Amino acid sequence: MALSAECNSLVFQAVKENSVSKIQFAERTYRHTQLWTSLAQCNEEGETPLVIAMKGKNLSVIKELVTWISRKNFYKNEECEPMVLLIFDQLSYHIPIVEVIDYLVVSSCSYGWLKFITKVFINSTSLTRQDKTIALELIGAAFITTVLSDLDDRFPKVIIFGLKCWKKAMTLRYFPDGGGPLLPKTTDLCVPSAASSQVYGSAVEVMTMDELDLLQEEFLRNGGNADLPYGLFMRLPCIPRMTIQAFLVIRRISRQANLGHLYRLHFEMLNTCMLIMEQMNEFEPEMLSPLSPQTYDLFITILGFQSKYLVRMLEEPLDSPAREEFIYANLLAANKFIATISKFFPEPAIISSIEIEGNSFAKIVYCFLSVLDSISSQLTNQENQILEEYYSNYIRNLFPERTTTVLHVAMNGPWYNDIPLDTIKLTLKLGGDPNAIDENGGTALHILAGINFLYFDKYMPVFRALVDAGCHLDMSRDDGDTVLSILKKKVKECKRREFFVHPYYESQISTVFPLTCYCARVIGRHGIRFDEDRLPPPLQRLVALHSAR
Repeated sequence: MALSAECNSLVFQAVKENSVSKIQFAERTYRHTQLWTSLAQCNEEGETPLVIAMKGKNLSVIKELVTWISRKNFYKNEECEPMVLLIFDQLSYHIPIVEVIDYLVVSSCSYGWLKFITKVFINSTSLTRQDKTIALELIGAAFITTVLSDLDDRFPKVIIFGLKCWKKAMTLRYFPDGGGPLLPKTTDLCVPSAASSQVYGSAVEVMTMDELDLLQEEFLRNGGNADLPYGLFMRLPCIPRMTIQAFLVIRRISRQANLGHLYRLHFEMLNTCMLIMEQMNEFEPEMLSPLSPQTYDLFITILGFQSKYLVRMLEEPLDSPAREEFIYANLLAANKFIATISKFFPEPAIISSIEIEGNSFAKIVYCFLSVLDSISSQLTNQENQILEEYYSNYIRNLFPERTTTVLHVAMNGPWYNDIPLDTIKLTLKLGGDPNAIDENGGTALHILAGINFLYFDKYMPVFRALVDAGCHLDMSRDDGDTVLSILKKKVKECKRREFFVHPYYESQISTVFPLTCYCARVIGRHGIRFDEDRLPPPLQRLVALHSAR
């Protein structure tokens, strides 16, 4: 009992303080049953920890709490299912249903989790029929837009379940149990803009059960029940119509709910960045500044999705319809999207510090650069120049000192794949600093020098390109290692294993450094002060880079 009380206290304290570290400490310290019980507890105001976190819009804590339930598969355990149902039931008393679905989907969007949420809301005794209807419509849209993210190989099943959610919602609207009043859909009336016309075309949302039946029949008739690879499945002619329907549902509900912000599920669709830009341009930056951390997350999420989609497009045949034009148009749209949204950041450089599920701005820019490098020969000089100006601005201005840059990302493997030399040269041409240091004080060459000896010779041209660009071999990482010291160990290891060592590496080991480098190392080694006006700023940086922190 004492441990359970301690667990309850810690969890409530964590959500009040928005402390992810305390949430994670609780997960490491207490048993699963104690954690489940804590999530179902209420404070004096009748609020569970999840309710408190959602009211405070503490996205990072919400993600942690939902992860306990979803990714750990607690909800599949018969012992804890009643507790989970109680937790969700409490949400309906305190949080608008549209926001509840928003938070539950943004935290976890797996097939099993969405099925469980559907079951919860269908069986709920606390939700109104109106709220159940909205919840099922949004969950159905989430199922269908999830297919765009290539989460698993059950594509037809996922879409069919999404359609089932819409049918259940339609039944609640028009065929209520007990003869309640009808809840017909309200048409989403709006003046179409150029951006919305390009995304939605002339499509309108299905409004009746008969129209929904026809939509499902079309899906099944066109191969929606076949076991197809993802690429072929996404080329089915019915898929664009299905996804457009999902976004029409989301647009109607989010507008009618007057959320005052862009609904998360919109960010799953590549071309909606045009709609987002259109809405953002209606505001002055000071009206929305600072943006919430949730908005930062969504910003990186959509860019990550765009970059992966464009890389996938490169796998299409060169003669496929509008391949090159499509990629250029979306590269340009993505950069306009970045330029528009970044105006609303308190500081532009904050972009480089955001990382969501492995996606970071540096990785996204590197991905965009690799796409540009692949298609540059098919673009006009003007098109190349326009895109290069965007990337040059990011590379030069959005990665402050001690940040993982595009060059660092490029060096981080996986080593069995090629590091495209042309993309590295393009990054350097656009202003990539070969001496930029990451959070550990290391340059891109520190990373490359430490790769597995099996790939050491393979990446000599990349190593040479960074050296030729001016990277210092004698710069010290925080742990005191220089590129040169790592290189010497690697060459020695390769020789011991009788692997070929390229003569270029041997030549670098015996390099005679400029006198400025030797002076900088002496200043750092003896702790001589070099700040304020003792040295010009460029020389201060040179000394700092040659000295371990």
